[in-house]
Amino acid sequence: MTCVVLFMMMEGAKPVLATKVWQKIRMLEDRVKALEETCTDKYQPCKFDFEDGTLGGWFKTGTVFNNQPTYGDNPTARKRGQSAKQQGDYWIGGFEDRHTPNDKPGASQGDGPKGTLTSPVFKITGRYITFLIGGGCDAAWIRAELLVDYKVEKTATGKCHEAMERVTWDVIGFYGQKAHIRLIDNSSGKWGHINFDDLKGDISCDITK
Repeated sequence: MTCVVLFMMMEGAKPVLATKVWQKIRMLEDRVKALEETCTDKYQPCKFDFEDGTLGGWFKTGTVFNNQPTYGDNPTARKRGQSAKQQGDYWIGGFEDRHTPNDKPGASQGDGPKGTLTSPVFKITGRYITFLIGGGCDAAWIRAELLVDYKVEKTATGKCHEAMERVTWDVIGFYGQKAHIRLIDNSSGKWGHINFDDLKGDISCDITK
């Protein structure tokens, strides 16, 4: 490209000092580079449904999420009488201890373990973020948080029932900003666990990471 631009400029602007020619070439190359960066957006639409059987870059503290995600409708397998109502095969179940299809159906770790689980960063690109949530119902101890610039902007919790229900947040006020979802389990008491799945909506993720 440099050779072509040089030839055209030499032919159309004789006599032009060589230094000025090279200055214009560098300016053109800088403009092309800027356009390429604009056209190649590293953020692409994404969702988090854990269907690959891993946490996929989510950062955990404590021990409650060590064996996550959970495989299958484990509350039903342990005859809980309450279906998890997960999307697909894998989901986050803080009470559960069945990470793979080969693990014992119905296995659980109870409400004792505590910790947090934080999503990879994503960019808010529209009005809505939606997800499934269940488990404990005391938001002081069990909740999902929307972090924007590491500040808690929205929270949601379950209904003291294993069945997850759809929650939708209006996030248009944070359009274009980077955010995380953080799951909090600070309880070892009754219903001291969180169920979570299928985070999606108007979000984009950095595909280079």
